Amino acid sequence: MKKKCLWMLAAILVCGASVFTSCTSNADNPINSHLTLQKDSVLLASGQTITIVPKSINHNGQYTFESSDKNVAIVDDKGVVTGVSAGLATIKVMLAADHYYQEGTALFKVKVYGSLTGATEHEIGMLMCQDGHIHEDGDATCRKPRVAMLAYVGNKSNCAHGLAIALWDAGNGDWEKAVSGAETWSNDYPVAGGTWRLPSTDDWQYMFIGCGGTTPYISKLTQGVKVDAQGLINKLSAAGYSAPSTNYYWSSTENSKDKAKAWEFVTNKFYNFSKTYEDCIRYCIAF
Repeated sequence: MKKKCLWMLAAILVCGASVFTSCTSNADNPINSHLTLQKDSVLLASGQTITIVPKSINHNGQYTFESSDKNVAIVDDKGVVTGVSAGLATIKVMLAADHYYQEGTALFKVKVYGSLTGATEHEIGMLMCQDGHIHEDGDATCRKPRVAMLAYVGNKSNCAHGLAIALWDAGNGDWEKAVSGAETWSNDYPVAGGTWRLPSTDDWQYMFIGCGGTTPYISKLTQGVKVDAQGLINKLSAAGYSAPSTNYYWSSTENSKDKAKAWEFVTNKFYNFSKTYEDCIRYCIAF
């Protein structure tokens, strides 16, 4: 009887040692958690949301989420991603290590396109399509032609959300032609949610300032007043489109019955010109 008990005790000790050895082995060599995502990329509109769905053999694992650019997309602790403004962001999904499993990491890529009503300063210099979407680059995610560049966000220039400048000139003409031609331009290049118009001196100034111009807004522009338009010029060039040339550009702001104000590219100054002069025309979108 005593021998039998001793044998059973030895067996229990051996099993216990085996279990302890097994646990120790898992701690020293944790199992790959095999973290994957249900999908690893998405295209969102600003304001749109999607939930990241991670998968792992570690069913009790704790996930954390981190956005590479919160100007483009944010993510909460539940993995809900919200598009903020146009651009590209990467959401890093992390699975914490524990006693049995290794840590895991996966990447979720987010491309966001903006909208006129939700335009942000982060999107200034980005391109606007005829469907009213704002895109960071020239890829195929936009199905409509690009027609303007976002140049100002705000409501200080008789606009609800901002201004965008046309990507090319509308030719030359006298002041009357420049003003009335906005209707024809609107028919040729309609933009959902926006209205084309010949920029006023306020429009020009706010687009200059929105693109980084250092000259503060001037409420009463006198003859020869200098402004800083270099940021607007640089952003149009960087986007691959024609910046204003070495000519005068009409504004819709009249100086008198016979004269209106125009901005001159070379000197960056506003002048009063006869409405019969043939100056350059470039429209903007108010939205």
